[in-house]
Amino acid sequence: MAVIKIKRGTTTPSISNLTEVGEMALNTSTNEVFIRGNSSVAKIGGGLTLLYEGTGTIPTSITSNNITLNRSINIYNKVLMFEVRLMTGSDSYETHIVMGRMGTNSTTTASASYDRLYSWSVFDGQYFKTHSFKAYVSNSITNKMTIGYVKHLVGNFSGSTISWTTNTTTSIYLEKIWLVE
Repeated sequence: MAVIKIKRGTTTPSISNLTEVGEMALNTSTNEVFIRGNSSVAKIGGGLTLLYEGTGTIPTSITSNNITLNRSINIYNKVLMFEVRLMTGSDSYETHIVMGRMGTNSTTTASASYDRLYSWSVFDGQYFKTHSFKAYVSNSITNKMTIGYVKHLVGNFSGSTISWTTNTTTSIYLEKIWLVE
């Protein structure tokens, strides 16, 4: 029986690592398989690539470069998936997945041109809640991400009136970030 040997390493291979078209390599750190084409190296398969795992609270203000990703990568204009968890006092709420295209902008002002906040909403029959945060990166290869500016909007739909508030004590925890490929 023939044996096929695949090059192995602990990083993503480049054209200089794979010299022949069709040559394959395995990144043993991530268990990803790559193949050399005519002018580039492509990852076989798609899916999600884990970029961050932790339980850090997303702050209410913006501090540049406050999340360290597990690799240096240019994720500007790429689709990311954030796993976030809400918590009020000792009550831990369910986890939510928020997806969006990563932008680069250091301001927190509203804009009709740029999506700067990642948000999700829930409605339990009485309370309509929208939670959001801002995330951005530079348009270059980096392992740093800026994340923060947590905001909450809660509407209480009891009786014949709606009571809106933006002053909540809910914390949002960032659990994981994936690159969607």
